[in-house]
Amino acid sequence: MAAQVEGRVEAVERGFRYRPQLKVALTDDSRATLVLRFFHFRAAQAAQFAVGARVRAYGTPRPGALGLEMVHPGYSILGAGEHALGEALDPVYPAIEGIGPASLRRLVLQALRHLPGEDALELLPED
Repeated sequence: MAAQVEGRVEAVERGFRYRPQLKVALTDDSRATLVLRFFHFRAAQAAQFAVGARVRAYGTPRPGALGLEMVHPGYSILGAGEHALGEALDPVYPAIEGIGPASLRRLVLQALRHLPGEDALELLPED
């Protein structure tokens, strides 16, 4: 089942075993580890995963050689001011042809900004 997770980078390994691969170990407060595995990556992408960086990833965890792993998950590196996953969830919408998740998220936020105030938004009578 697809899941959205957040954790801190504990270790990063670039290796070559049959083909190039990048492995990023994430841990959280429970000390559980999840490995993000990439087979197609660039040096700039590998450099994003500094030890201690907070990462939010979305993918399907599967059993791997080192425990659970996500292969080629969607991810974002979180800045210091960004909220933690436990405080708020980032919506992940199903695929719509021609519109990526980031564009759809931006469109939904724009629509929410155009809603009337809370007092005018109530559609049901008080009784």
